Order: sequence, then C-alpha cells, then structure tokens
Amino acid sequence: MVPHLLLSAIGEKIYINTGLSYVDMGLIDGIKTMHSMSLYQGAVDLVDRSIYSESDISFGDNVMLQAVKIGSNEFEAGTGDDNLTADFSLINPIEFMFGGEGNDTMGGFGVNSMYGGSGDDIYKVNDEHDFVYEKLNEGADLVDSEVTYTLPDNVENLTLHHNLIFSDPAINGTGNDLDNQLKGNNAANVLSGVGGDDIMDGGDGYDTAAYYGSPLDYDIRRASDGSWSVKNVRGSEGAGSDTLINIEAIRFDTEEGGHLSYRLQKNGLTFQTDFAIVVDTTGSMWDDIDSVKVVASDLIDAAFADGNADARIGVVSFKDAEIGEPSSVVLSFTDQDSFAERKDVALSAINSLGAYGGGDWAETDFDGLRMALDGSMGEWRVGAGILRIALFTDAPVKDTYLADEVSALAHNIGATIDVHTSMVGSVGTVDTFTLSFESTDLPVAVDEDGALLLSADSSEPLVAVDASLETAQVQIFTIVVGSPSFDTTPLESIAAENGGGFLIAEDNDALVDALFYIIENTAPTDIQLDNNTVSENSANGTVVGNLSAVDPDSGETFTYSLIDNPENLFAIDGNHLVVNNAIDYEAAASHDITVRVSDFVSNTFEKVFTINVTDVPGVTIEGTAEADLVDATHTIEGQSLPTPEADTINGCDGDDSIAGLCGDDVITGGAGNDSIDGGDGDDTVVYVGPQSQYSISYESGVYTVVDTSEGGGTDFVINVEHFQFADETFSTDNTVDTAPPVLDPNEAPADLAVGDDIVLSFDEMVMPGTGEITLYKGSIAEGNEVDGIDVSFVGNTLVVDPDGNLAYGTDYYVTFENDSVLDLARNPYDYEDEDDAFHFSTLDAAVAASGGSSDGISAGAVVAGVAGLGLLAFVIF
Repeated sequence: MVPHLLLSAIGEKIYINTGLSYVDMGLIDGIKTMHSMSLYQGAVDLVDRSIYSESDISFGDNVMLQAVKIGSNEFEAGTGDDNLTADFSLINPIEFMFGGEGNDTMGGFGVNSMYGGSGDDIYKVNDEHDFVYEKLNEGADLVDSEVTYTLPDNVENLTLHHNLIFSDPAINGTGNDLDNQLKGNNAANVLSGVGGDDIMDGGDGYDTAAYYGSPLDYDIRRASDGSWSVKNVRGSEGAGSDTLINIEAIRFDTEEGGHLSYRLQKNGLTFQTDFAIVVDTTGSMWDDIDSVKVVASDLIDAAFADGNADARIGVVSFKDAEIGEPSSVVLSFTDQDSFAERKDVALSAINSLGAYGGGDWAETDFDGLRMALDGSMGEWRVGAGILRIALFTDAPVKDTYLADEVSALAHNIGATIDVHTSMVGSVGTVDTFTLSFESTDLPVAVDEDGALLLSADSSEPLVAVDASLETAQVQIFTIVVGSPSFDTTPLESIAAENGGGFLIAEDNDALVDALFYIIENTAPTDIQLDNNTVSENSANGTVVGNLSAVDPDSGETFTYSLIDNPENLFAIDGNHLVVNNAIDYEAAASHDITVRVSDFVSNTFEKVFTINVTDVPGVTIEGTAEADLVDATHTIEGQSLPTPEADTINGCDGDDSIAGLCGDDVITGGAGNDSIDGGDGDDTVVYVGPQSQYSISYESGVYTVVDTSEGGGTDFVINVEHFQFADETFSTDNTVDTAPPVLDPNEAPADLAVGDDIVLSFDEMVMPGTGEITLYKGSIAEGNEVDGIDVSFVGNTLVVDPDGNLAYGTDYYVTFENDSVLDLARNPYDYEDEDDAFHFSTLDAAVAASGGSSDGISAGAVVAGVAGLGLLAFVIF
C-alpha cells in the first residue's frame, strides 16, 4: 500500500512545491471534469503513470487529491472553501499549509504549521507543536484541538475535540485577548478566557473556569438561565466580562503559584456576603438605633471581613403598615464596583435612620422581611456564601399571617417571583404568588464539528442551558431589644424556619454584640476524623472514628450529617461515625463518604473521607432466597467454601442449613426455619430483632430459637457460644443454667425520689414472662403487665415506671406473680412471699421542702400539700 496525504480542493488551484510528489487525480461521483491545477516539474500522476511538466489539468469541485510527501512540502489553496487534511500515514510531517481566501479546514497527523488566510477557518490540532497563524480581522476562526491548547493571536474560538468512539481526555483550553468562545469536551476541562469578553461552555464533565488574581476583583453572579457572569471590575480589570455555561467550579490562580477554588452552586462563593438589616423605626427604638449608628462603620467593616469579603448591604425599615406607616427600602443592595463606595453609601443609609410614630404597640415586622426578600431591595446573589437578614425590634409581631410568604421567599433565592393577586381580609393584605425559573428555548449551542453556533444575525451565540436550577436560602435572625413581656413565638419561629436564630438583647450594648455575632459568624473551615479504618464484618454501631470541626468562631455547637453514603454503610451518632451495614473487604477495600457539619447558625462545610476496610481472615458468604446449604463441601454458586478462619455466613429467606468450621464464625440464618452449626471456635449466631422478640430453649445440646413476631421461623442451633440480638449479646451459657434468677438486693435504699423509676437488679440477664408485677402498699396499688409499656427489661435490670408520681415518705413493695420474670433458660424468679418482695421508701416531704425536689416539683408546692398525689392515676390505700 502506498502511503498518502489526503487533500481536498473545492474548485481551487493547489500548488505542490519542492520535492517529489505523487498526485492521484481521482474521480468524484464517477465524473472527471476539468479545472485548473498546476503541478511543478517532477510530479507524477498515479492514474496513468505519466510524468508532467507544469501544465493545467481540470477536475470538478470537491476533488480528492492524494500525494506522498517525501521531502519538505508546502500546500497552498487559493480562493474558495478548501479542505487540507494530513493523513496519519505520512512519512514526514507537513511544514506549512496555506488556505488562502475562503472558509478553509486544515490540519491532520504530524506537526503542522497552518495559515488559513481570510475567511472563517477551522484548524484541526492533534499535536501540541502544531502552529496556527492568523492575521487580524481575517474572519471568525476556530481551533478544534485534541490536546491542551492556547489560542494564538487573532484566532477567536476554541473547541476541545469530542471523540465519538473513545472517552474524551481531560485536556484544557486557554483563550487570548479577543472575545473568545471556548467549548470543552465531555471530560473534566479547565477553561481560561484570559482577556476579552468570553463565553466558556464546559460541556459535560466537571469543568473549571480559571482566572488570575483575587476572587474579590470579580463580580460573579448566576443568571436566571443557569449561566454565570464573571466581570473583572476591580484590580487590573483586564479579564473582561465573561459568561460561563455548564461550568461547575471557578478557580483563581495566585501570584504565589497556588490557587483558590470555589463551587459554582448555591452558597458556593464563600467570599461573598449579602447582608440586610430590617429595623423597627417606631419612636421607642430611638436609643437602640442610635447605638447602632455609633458602631455602624465597624459593623460594615465586619461584613466585609476586614477586606476579605465581597459584601453587599441593604437596609429596610418597618413600622405598622396596617395603619398607614408602610415599610420602606432605606438602602438597596450596594452594587457599586468600588468597595469603598459601597461602604460610604451603607454608612450614610444607617446614619439616616430615625425613630418616630408607631401608633399601637404591635408592628408589621414580617412586611419588612418580605420587602427585603421580594426584590424590592435588589436581587440576592444565589452563589454568595452568606445570605443573612438581621431584624431587631422591641415590640410583638402583628402580621404573623405573612410568615408562610416570608419563608417561601427566603427558601427560594434564585427563583423568579410572579405576584398575581392581593387579597385584603381581616388579617391584612396577603399576596398570592408563584416562584418559577427563567429558561431558554434556544437549541443546541454547538454544531456537529464542535463550533459554537450564532443567532440569525450572528451577533449572539446560541446557549444551551440547564433549566433545573437550585435555589439558595436566606438565613433570618431576629433580635428583641429589652426584656420582652410579650409573646416572642412568631419571631422565634420565623428564625428557626429559615436557618437563623432568635436572640434577646437586654440593652443597647447587647444589641450591638448580637449584630456583630450575626455578621461575623463564619462557616466551619474543616472537619477532622480521628480514625478512618474499620475491620470488615464489624457489628452495626461500631465506632469508626470521632468527628470534630474547625471553626474560627469560639463557643460553637456542631451537628454532623452524611451527604454521600454509598450503600448506607455508615451512620452518624452524635459526633461518632459508626458502622450501619455489613462491610466486606472482598467487595471493596475502601469507601468514600461525604460528611457535612453545620454550626449554630446553619453555616456548613463538607468534606470527603476515605474509609479504609481491613481484611479479616475468613470469607463472607451471602445466601439466597432459596433453601441454602453451606458447609465444608457446599456453598452458594460462585462463592467460596467456608474456611478454618473467621467466616461470616449470611443466610436469607429460605430454610437454610449452615455449618461453620473451626474459626470464630458469625452466622446469620435470616428468615425461615434454619439449622445452624457453629462448629469449633468461638462462634456467634446473629438475630436482627431485640432479644425480647425471641424465645430460647435448650435440650440435649440443641438451642431452639423461636421468632415470636408474625411470620417468624424456628431455628435449631448447636455449637455456638454467643447469641447476638439487636439490643444485646450474651453467652449461650445463660440459656442452659437451672438456677432461678436472684433479686439482689431485695432491700432497696430509702429516699427514692417520688418521680423516679423503680430499678431492680438481678444476678443474671432476665426477660419478661407471662405474669404481673405489682406496686404494693398495704393492698394493691398498681398492677403492671410485664410486656406493657410500664415495664422494661435491659440486661440484668428490670425497670418499673409508675403511672404517676408516688407519695412522699411512704413505704412500697414490688411483688411478682409466678413466671413474671424469667432468666434466659426460662427459669422463673422464685417468689414465695413478701420476704422476696423489693422494698423501698420515698423521700420525706419535709426533706424535699428544705432541700429541693429531685423530680422537678418545687419545694414550695410540696409544702403546700401537693405531695405528688394529685398526679397519680390510681389511689394508694
């Protein structure tokens, strides 16, 4: 096969310069028509093998030429739309391709130097050393690159090539100082527009837009169509105004060589703060407002985090809109490019606040909140890391009927607010509105070659957007100034429902402190886990590690939750990461989970942890819904046989027969009537319900375990050392003893608090039988069924919870009906007479009156003769 170079000419004159070249003058559509073509001396026609001196040979439009490049050649096309493509079989790379006039496409295998000339040219780049040249104003040109690429001067657009067969590589694209259009492929790309007003579309994959300098130099906002605008309005201001589409993150490269990255999502831009003050300006608030004016400059600096935050401030005042004193916007969000101007405007607005009027006492606080949220004060930034309102007042709320509307607005920042009707009723005026999103019906943003499409007048690119938009939430904090004598529930509720907090400021200094607290409270900056390794087959509830948070704010309380938890393997218990499901090393040696921490004011931080699983000797065998047989010579199809190590064997719904070998095995029969043989070793049989759900008997070496729940089965178990239930694990020895349980001691100490539960301890683990337990004084006082809600068995303790408080200074006994208390071997507590009763006495009333009450009843109430008797559901004789 003769290696060749493919060239196509669309009605063009092509020059093949220097070196020996073969030209195959092929047929297009079976027709060989004539057109002017020049061949230099030495060219050979492969069709008829004749040697040509320079001459004219005619072909039709779209002719396909083939040539073998032996030396160094230059290929030049004239006017028209040309396609110059270097095939992968070239012996040597092309040094130069010139497209001439027209919309040319050129490139291909090897290192190519390409100049398209005038027209809208497309350059195919597949080598980092490919060179593209364009002069200024020679058309709208596009580079389609298979490698990381930076646009040269005078080339406008870049597409990272999308492979239709193989996975796309994670390559990057950089623009120039023109208004570029950059398009990513389906992998994770980093796109950088540099100068100019650029449009960057990441396509599929997790894509990042890269910028230089501080994030505070840029104004970044999400549009209603899901795109993001990035304007370089501070600093050098050389990066222009860009539009980001399908971009998931933004990165700022620093002079020191590092970079700061932020998610382009709700609350992802943690350096941005939108803060609004909603203030009661009725007459009684004059001194409170004056105290805020004194520190206004410091409060504003705090919002800007002393120069480390892009803050916007808005102010709304309210009085009583229902008596003709409407809420008003004192300051719309400060949107000036200069931070200094923003601060000056905010300071002037706060200092302009006055206090007067008010009429009656209750005010329309929620109308003020609504005005701060419904766009009247300006649009909140969805991406801002902090979105907060601080409301302060000294009066109750009159317009509580607006609570739902306020919460709906606060929870849907980023939605479009369509107000339809206003209804006037006895409770005031209520707006009926819907929340929706803007979307676009513009079609695909790129053509089949990856080039960005333009609108009909070629002035704007068509944009493909995701209409599924997340909304952000504004946190609402409410402050009551003074010591409130009114119902503060509405203010507490509106704060709680919107991720904020309710505070009481007893004086002006406390008001100032509260405002600083709300403004300055920042999100946690890290989560730490003191251990990230767990053994396979660990029991549910096993602590993997302890979580702790790093937060610049002192005295914070934290709540942890799992955001990403594949297969529900783990759970959060307080600040403990615990096992929540079966973990198998053979299935996966590690698992990635995402933990979120929330502080007191609902600031959050998320971190991914890799939990490593250590291999425990032995195998894990998972049963089926059929009747499985697992022993030394049988197992489930496709799974291992049991080993002499510590195996985990899990039956399922069938009537299984399971036999371990000589390791310390953990065996679960599952539902059905199962036969379980632990074999040698220290073996455990596992049941998913609490111990009280099962009846266990023992005879001739066989334990019979009956699941008493509906549909439960009966298992026959031998050679196991432990029973593990959902609430406790105990040795099988406890089920084969013949001695009854002993109540120890049967003489309880005196001075039991009248509201306490009665706790009785036995010498071994106990469970309920069928009899009744009686609380006794002289005659029956209260009977308790052992399977009722007033009696519980936990390990070796029995807890009786009386229906009501007992009497002070009274002797009581707890007596037992035969078979009411059993040990695990079904031996009943041997109760014969009152000598075997549990005896206790309650606190004397006089002691309680002088020393306080342990059950929450005040000493004064006891002295007055209440003595707890009024709370009893029965009469003590």
